[in-house]
Amino acid sequence: MSIIKQYARLQKSCGKVFNYQVHSILISDDLEKLHFTVEPLEGLWKGGRYQFVATLEEYPLCAPVVHCVTPIKHPNISFKKGLCLNLLDMWNQSHTLEDLLQAVLFLFYEPNFEDPLTPEFYSNKLEVTKTLIGHSVKLQIETRRTEEDTRVDFVTNFVSKVMKGVLHSEVVESCNLQ
Repeated sequence: MSIIKQYARLQKSCGKVFNYQVHSILISDDLEKLHFTVEPLEGLWKGGRYQFVATLEEYPLCAPVVHCVTPIKHPNISFKKGLCLNLLDMWNQSHTLEDLLQAVLFLFYEPNFEDPLTPEFYSNKLEVTKTLIGHSVKLQIETRRTEEDTRVDFVTNFVSKVMKGVLHSEVVESCNLQ
């Protein structure tokens, strides 16, 4: 199946297939980059929002190269090194983009702590690791909430000024349109 058909199928069914945990699926104009966001509903990374990019230059002949572009604390996902994912190691042409997204989502529910990609997980005990992940997710959620609050404040202030007519007069004055 072509990349375009797979992409169209993902757009149509991603809510059902991924239970709304994978979304914002976009493909570049040259069909070489697939962007997607994962938001796990359960587990250690619940509440986090993680953006990924899959480079599809030689897809489907070769496995996509996948990177998480959101800083993350995960034994099998590295912000700089990519992903440690069996599907990518055992790639064959029959695998689809849906298989890839399912496998990435699976890492959030079944991380492999025994074969970590990132050094910080090599010697940590499981409880220490869970605490580390918990703090990381909490920080990400708080940062995102602060960014969203800032945007809401800006829009609220802007709308308030428009409603009062203040913004209109400021724009007219700054453009010398009197």
